[in-house]
Amino acid sequence: MASTWMVGSIGTLAVNQFLYARMPYETRSAFAPASLLVNTPKVIAVGAGKPWTSLAELIAAARAAPGTLSAGSAGNGSSLHIALELFKRQAGVEIVHVPYRGAAPALTDLAAGRIDLIIDNLPNILPQLRDGAARPLAVATPDRLPQLPAVPTTAEAGLPGFLFGTWFGLAAPAGTPAPILARMAEAVGTALKDPEIGGRFAEQGAILGGGKPEQFAAFIAQETARLEPVIREAGIRAE
Repeated sequence: MASTWMVGSIGTLAVNQFLYARMPYETRSAFAPASLLVNTPKVIAVGAGKPWTSLAELIAAARAAPGTLSAGSAGNGSSLHIALELFKRQAGVEIVHVPYRGAAPALTDLAAGRIDLIIDNLPNILPQLRDGAARPLAVATPDRLPQLPAVPTTAEAGLPGFLFGTWFGLAAPAGTPAPILARMAEAVGTALKDPEIGGRFAEQGAILGGGKPEQFAAFIAQETARLEPVIREAGIRAE
């Protein structure tokens, strides 16, 4: 097999090229995708002291008073920021973005009521949801999550098409022979079925990936095409 492999993220393989003025590589041609590893789903949540109990109520409040609600993120250009801008675009709302240096301080302010909402990764926010510091309104996934079985998907909550996750996949340098990529993809699929590997990821809230190299390549292309206009129109730049 190839001697060099990279675990790339949604940033490395799809959106960093739009967030930074200069990149040390050409994203579309530098890598040969092998397989999706995991996708960490996003949860739309509000502070426990906020009045909204459904996504429809939150969107109605944001539409009624544009620019008065606030949402925290892990910083400018973070996946939380991009998810927020995609949400604003699809819901037709104006919400003030409050960037933090990481998700932890944003969650602290969410619990304290200093910001209204957050669209965060499930593993990050799950403790706050379980202890009642935050209230989940929807999960940005096609299906409900086993960790939050009572929480509707965004489609069920009235915002179909809003799907977002922080995903990771395995890639090799461009030009890696197709048979090597296929062998690695097969190894990834086997590993994800192992309770010690895939089971551990699932326990942490990740949706397991797998699949063939061409499927992962198509997924990257789809994510790139979907998020590029969001980033450009919102003027997002990484810090």
